[in-house]
Amino acid sequence: MRAMKTLLTTVPSFALGALLFGGAAALGVEHYATVSCSSAHPCQTYANSSSGSGVASTSAKGNGLLATTAFASTNQNNGQAGVLGEDLSTSGVYDSGVRGMSTNGAGVIGVSAASNTQNSSYTIAGVSGFSNGASYGIGVAGYAKNGFAVYGKSSNSAIYGQSTGGSGVEAHSSAAGKAALFAQNSVGGPVMWLDNPAGTSTVMDVESNGNVSISGGMSIAGSLTVGGGCSGCAKLRRRVRSYAATASAPTLEDFGEAAVHQGAAHVDLDATYARAIAQRPDYLVFITPEGDSRGLFVTNKSLEGFDVREAQGGRSSLAFSYRIVARPFGSTESRLPLVAAR
Repeated sequence: MRAMKTLLTTVPSFALGALLFGGAAALGVEHYATVSCSSAHPCQTYANSSSGSGVASTSAKGNGLLATTAFASTNQNNGQAGVLGEDLSTSGVYDSGVRGMSTNGAGVIGVSAASNTQNSSYTIAGVSGFSNGASYGIGVAGYAKNGFAVYGKSSNSAIYGQSTGGSGVEAHSSAAGKAALFAQNSVGGPVMWLDNPAGTSTVMDVESNGNVSISGGMSIAGSLTVGGGCSGCAKLRRRVRSYAATASAPTLEDFGEAAVHQGAAHVDLDATYARAIAQRPDYLVFITPEGDSRGLFVTNKSLEGFDVREAQGGRSSLAFSYRIVARPFGSTESRLPLVAAR
């Protein structure tokens, strides 16, 4: 190193051995060498033309490598880094500018004491990733065999992703039954907050071969557009309160539609319904004609079905709807039994 080299050339030869073999303290020389310069280029450069590392640094109890910068940057373009890692390979896609590995702890830990209030046009984070790739460039990528690929914990936004061309945050999972993206909020705020200030595309795009299940409620301030079928979509427009009907005795009902031709019709009871009601033909049938006639009535009731006739020998042909009310099979409850008030 340059500073040490200058020092050694001025030391007599008999003192050089003492310096190299334990006499450093007697000469008043520090046990480390400081290299300083004033240049736009590195003060010290190490180059390795083989497969070894350019610089290897270890420590038994402290940091293996400590690098700092005191430059006061004024914008994103002239910002400097305490450690700068760059991959200059023109073909290898598996190299890394910076790679962190750990046996027990974290591979890379990033801490920032600054906040975005100091510069609202630039995202200040413990770990910040940028990608200038033409397509599918990833600012920060996480891979895990069993644990968390990317884990974020914060009193504000745990994970923040921004992209000018692709996805701000994209999550994939190849494990059966495991979520690609899991979000939890234990302090009462939104579990996930989505915002699209540009308003030119959808806020959230979900592509799934299965169903999207939401166990809790969902509040939508804007419009809801559905490309496929929608079951129960009317409930999303306005929530209404409904009431259950009560009966004086246990009943089992069925509904249907049929038609009389030349004043007569036969309606078969549904086989499943017929086995579920009391096994006697004392059920009730209510007929609603859906056209002009002399009136319709029910006759010949059985456990297989019933007949419908037009009154006064009429010969009309028209549709009608019906409602059947019967006792459930095995029901022995009495009508309006008295019970003790609570």
